[in-house]
Amino acid sequence: MRHKIIVILSFMFAICLCGCNKQNTSQTYTPEAAGNADAATAYYSSFSVTTEADSMNDAVDMGDKICIICSMKGKDESEHIYRMVTVDKEKKEILSTKDITLAHSSNFFCSLPEDKLVLAYPGGFYIADPVSGEIITEESIAGVLSDDESLVASSGDGFFYVTPSMIYRVSSQGKIEDSMELALEGQLIWNNTCFNQNGHYYLATFDGSSRVYYYEIDFELHTVSRITDTDAMGKVPYNVFEYGRYGYDDTDGVIYEMDVAGASPVVCAYRNNMIVKPSTGMPHNLIILNKDCFVQAYSYSGTKMHEIVIITRDDTLNLSGREKISVAGDYVTNDNSLAVAAYNYNMSQDKFYVTIDSWGDEYRWNSSKDAEQRNLKLIKDMQRGNAPDILYGYSLDFNSLGRMGVVLDMMPYIKNSKVITRDNLNDRLFDLMTKDGHCYQLFNGYAFNGFCGSKISGVNGMDFYSNAANKDNLNGVYNAVDLLNFMVGYPLEQLGSGGDFISEEEVASAIDLSVSLGYPPDSQTENVMIVDHNGSINYGTYGSIPDLVSASDKGSFEFYGFPTYGSNSYCVEPMGLAAISSGSKNPEACFEFLEYMYSRDSQRAVLSNNFFPMNDEVFDEYRNALSKPDSIPKDDYLMILLASELMELRGDEAVYKEIPAEFFNDFDRAVNSVNKVMYVDFAIYNILTDELNSYYQQGKNSKEIATSLRSRLMLYLSENSI
Repeated sequence: MRHKIIVILSFMFAICLCGCNKQNTSQTYTPEAAGNADAATAYYSSFSVTTEADSMNDAVDMGDKICIICSMKGKDESEHIYRMVTVDKEKKEILSTKDITLAHSSNFFCSLPEDKLVLAYPGGFYIADPVSGEIITEESIAGVLSDDESLVASSGDGFFYVTPSMIYRVSSQGKIEDSMELALEGQLIWNNTCFNQNGHYYLATFDGSSRVYYYEIDFELHTVSRITDTDAMGKVPYNVFEYGRYGYDDTDGVIYEMDVAGASPVVCAYRNNMIVKPSTGMPHNLIILNKDCFVQAYSYSGTKMHEIVIITRDDTLNLSGREKISVAGDYVTNDNSLAVAAYNYNMSQDKFYVTIDSWGDEYRWNSSKDAEQRNLKLIKDMQRGNAPDILYGYSLDFNSLGRMGVVLDMMPYIKNSKVITRDNLNDRLFDLMTKDGHCYQLFNGYAFNGFCGSKISGVNGMDFYSNAANKDNLNGVYNAVDLLNFMVGYPLEQLGSGGDFISEEEVASAIDLSVSLGYPPDSQTENVMIVDHNGSINYGTYGSIPDLVSASDKGSFEFYGFPTYGSNSYCVEPMGLAAISSGSKNPEACFEFLEYMYSRDSQRAVLSNNFFPMNDEVFDEYRNALSKPDSIPKDDYLMILLASELMELRGDEAVYKEIPAEFFNDFDRAVNSVNKVMYVDFAIYNILTDELNSYYQQGKNSKEIATSLRSRLMLYLSENSI
């Protein structure tokens, strides 16, 4: 059973694109300064290759080539098969693919002169030719225990073999030339264990948390000296402990090299200076081979396919002459469909260049209180003309900003568009985007957000919370503020429509239900809830067919949304929610870019982010593929990946769950019920929190709170013209 992590307050998720990969080192080192002095004007292009393997281990820089090392299953545990894929950087193609079989399992690799490869294991190493697949030599090292971490790193004309207690200098022929004992603080870092910087060799360890220590290794003097650590370097990326020599700030999109002698991080490259084609596969770790070469690998569950994207510095590429179209928002770099649209748009013309950035430090937030104040500051700054071309994310009310003149009404552009049309997109959601003849926001994907699960007859509105068949499923599961937000906060627009706002008695009843079913709010932390989509009724975000199948009862499900007084509020959480700033100098180009978010490539990327696509043709393709997964073409790796979530074990056999025909009737009914595009209103959430805290902390009763709460909500409605 798959679990989804739902953050009740923000409904946002973050996927770290960086992680722990194995040892990566260049073939040779030359004395040079850390980082790139011209990083601001250095540009990067990319190409990709594919290979089939059971898993990908690593990538090693070999000068004008890169060796991709993968693992294949052997006939038993004693057989270790490695697939070595050699890629030519200049020709941008695979030169050779060779399998070698070893008696030992190897997890750490480095390059040698003449395109040779070292494969290390505890107690020894192999030297191999990855192009021919020949094992040139195998050497054992006495005294190394079988459970010792044994890492290798290039040293120009040879390599270092490193254990927690010893470092050996080894020639390119595999002969041990010297060794030194080590007394290190912390544990060895798997990436760039040893590296040459400014003519000095350094070794990196970390304390098991995030602090990295740097030691200088000098075989001439036979000394190992601790030089500095990341605490002394000031602000460094959080994941230096994974990369050793480097660090990647995935929020700001900056790759750094740690200048050991200077005790500071130095910029190597900017993500916005890279034209990189995104993949719809599952991302592995970003591999930093050197300051000018990076590898991003992707895999597809249910297949052996791996896509390897190689990013290299390209001195023929210059983006400085293009006009920039800036996109900014919370968690914007996690949107794969946006990245695909930006890549395709940037490649389609040479006048504009789309950049994607999260909000800067001054707009970061850690709590709902912070977020409310942040939004007020953002709005003031935008009214002064300080805004990106395109605003992204659902932590701002773009409809309200449109009425204020902060974002543009895109309806004039939509009327002339051949892409964003009711015929091409889900008609119900298209109508919501263009409600009342205006369009202040566009989105290219959606997920049902609210309560979903088994059908309960005769339940509507507030009866949902008190119904005996459902009450036990709600009791003690949710924060009381979140429950009140479900009942009153998210449906506030429809509760206040027509000038007939809910009564104090109704507000008091909602408070009583929230307090009786929910647990007290924690004023220090936001509520994070793990939801198991197991066929009962749960709150969650449902953005895939497998999500809804898991939530269904024998193939049938009901989307309840947010039950409230009189009816239910049926919300979709939008993917790619975007608005054009009224201060943009190129609004036509901004809209043209947004049209790319509805292309087939971008819409398939929406699926990879676990959301439903807006494009009817792509949705039908997805629907048909998961209805008959055995008929998916063998080269459609994305659909195979998505269908793999339907797999279940029946005895010893893995089979696909069947999707009954009535399931899609329920789906169509759920889509047609949608009456609200969700955005996170931190101000409303904070009002609800303040009022409920008076119940828990001051002993006020629900009637007293209802008077104050109703008054504050009505004032908020009036001031914000919801």
